[in-house]
Parts: sequence; structure tokens; C-alpha cells
Amino acid sequence: MAETAAIAPPPQPMAPPQPVEENATAAPPQPMAPPQPMAENATAAPPQPMAESATVVVVVPPPPPNGATTFLCLILAFFIPPLGVFLKYKCEIEFWICLILTFLAYAPGIIYAVWVIVK
Repeated sequence: MAETAAIAPPPQPMAPPQPVEENATAAPPQPMAPPQPMAENATAAPPQPMAESATVVVVVPPPPPNGATTFLCLILAFFIPPLGVFLKYKCEIEFWICLILTFLAYAPGIIYAVWVIVK
């Protein structure tokens, strides 16, 4: 069987622009008003200083975990080491180290998690 390819027709030339009617309803452009001269004794206002605002960040250390929280973190550290560390330290550096160690090898992640939780 012979396959036939579709051939696109050649592009059509653009139509010439239509002339604008003389009695169009568009309003003629209005001239701009000339700028007003400054008074001779007037001076430019000095720039106003920007109000300085300071952001105060208060870092509150986490409360010490009680016995039940530590036990729960240790149980989770055995099965999912980064989760046990996350419950105690949130997203601090200890969590990221534990996550990397767990991805590299499971046993170092467990050892590090237990050590960080107990210390």
C-alpha cells in the first residue's frame, strides 16, 4: 500500500489594510498642560528617613523530654531512626545527620539515633 503524506497549502498573502473612515467617532488627542514653575523661595522637601524596623527572633529551647517521650523516641529509633530523632530535635542538624546515616546504612542510623536521644 502506498502512504500519502498531507501537504499543507501555501500561505495566503496578507490582505491590504482597510482605509480609516473620515467620520470616525474617536476623539482627537488632547494636548498636555504645561508644567507649573516652582516659586523662587520654594525648595525641594528633604527626603524622609525610612523608619528602621528590627526583627527580633527569640529561640526557645525545647522542653526536656519526660520518660514516656524518651521511651517512645527510642522505640521509633529502632524501627525508623530519623523519626525518633525528629520527635526530639525537629529539623535540627541531628535529624539530618541521622537521615543521611540511615540512607547510607541502617545500622549506623540506629546507633546514632539512640545515642542522640539518650544523651
